[in-house]
Amino acid sequence: MANLLNNNQALNNNQVYNRNVLEYEKIVQDQLYFLRLLSRLDSNIKVSLTGKSEWILLYNVIKNTPRRPISARTIVRNELVFEIDDDNWSNVRDGSLRIISLLEKLGAKDCFYLAYSGNRSIHIHVFLDLSSVFLENETVKILESVERDEIGKGFKEYIMRQIALTTDTRIDMNLASKHLIRLEGSINEKSGKYCTYIESIPENKPESYPFVIPDKLPPKLWDLSFMKDELNAFLQVHFDKSIKPVNYSPGKSLENPESLFQSY
Repeated sequence: MANLLNNNQALNNNQVYNRNVLEYEKIVQDQLYFLRLLSRLDSNIKVSLTGKSEWILLYNVIKNTPRRPISARTIVRNELVFEIDDDNWSNVRDGSLRIISLLEKLGAKDCFYLAYSGNRSIHIHVFLDLSSVFLENETVKILESVERDEIGKGFKEYIMRQIALTTDTRIDMNLASKHLIRLEGSINEKSGKYCTYIESIPENKPESYPFVIPDKLPPKLWDLSFMKDELNAFLQVHFDKSIKPVNYSPGKSLENPESLFQSY
């Protein structure tokens, strides 16, 4: 009888293991599909298998497919990620909704998607049309001696800070630099729950939910041409402290950059 029970237990354990293997294989394949889509925007996208391990080029991960879900990916070069991380779900929800409302007013309605981290935060992933920002000759001259990563960081920080100030939200500004962000389909180590794509932000913090990995990118990139004067002025001031603040419209100088979005 004992042997029979042991055999049944071993069979059950094996079935659970096989089910987990099949489930993980499907998750990884869906993750890789989405990562391939993102690589169209940034061919240098990298992933971290555990969130704490080294960053690996997507090409190498595709060649050696992992057995467990991929934990995180790098934020692509034309992507902004807004995250409010708070134990109070009302703060997370209300702040995220204010950001979304402003983004839509600024023409980014079809340029972002939402994700729930699996713990205490919402991620708003916004994709930019970098070609819509025409750089003036003076800006190009100043940026010639600046590393590309520094330009990208400053550019993103500027937009994210103005969004945060206008919406009165506290966001993670570290996400403006080269940084990892949790990948949909990964398991949050703190909660044991999946990170998932969501269509809208729920009234209450999710407890039980199906997880979804995106299978497409937002239909549009955010056209930033309405900000080209402000962005040129910011880049000139930010990367060349020796010049005077540039006036980008009557009576408004970048000595007070926080005022940029106040009219929206």
